[in-house]
Amino acid sequence: MDNAWLSLSAVVILVHAYCVIDQNITKQALDCFDQHDDLFHHPSMIFQLCNDLASSSADLKREITAKSIPCYMNETKLSEELAYEQTRNLIDETWKKMNKGLANNNTPFSRPLMDIILNLGRTIYCIYQYGDAYEGPDNTSRIRVLKLLFEHVSLIKE
Repeated sequence: MDNAWLSLSAVVILVHAYCVIDQNITKQALDCFDQHDDLFHHPSMIFQLCNDLASSSADLKREITAKSIPCYMNETKLSEELAYEQTRNLIDETWKKMNKGLANNNTPFSRPLMDIILNLGRTIYCIYQYGDAYEGPDNTSRIRVLKLLFEHVSLIKE
């Protein structure tokens, strides 16, 4: 789990976002990237855990890659149900840590980057909320995307 958060695209997205939105790239901020600052670790962990939660069963059947949930079950001898519950709790705890870090003003990063970090976590959570919407979208995910793209938002009550 310690390395899993680095293998996902969340850190890459956030580094690129920082370079695009911040005109004053500082040594202090770059050092935070180098030290794997928690602000970048938390959305990556949410990404990893949500991905594992949504796709573990399917990946096990396809014998794709080792996911954290089956590994955790093997290490702790917990049932699948309890391992999933522990993973959901870990996601909740990571959200709390991320929110606390974002509320802290002692950071070299601008508010727009902090908003991107928060919104990345929200986006990831939304993608995996009803299963793996990336590799195997179900009707719920498809309907959400279609509504987002093709249905107008009424600003006036009818």
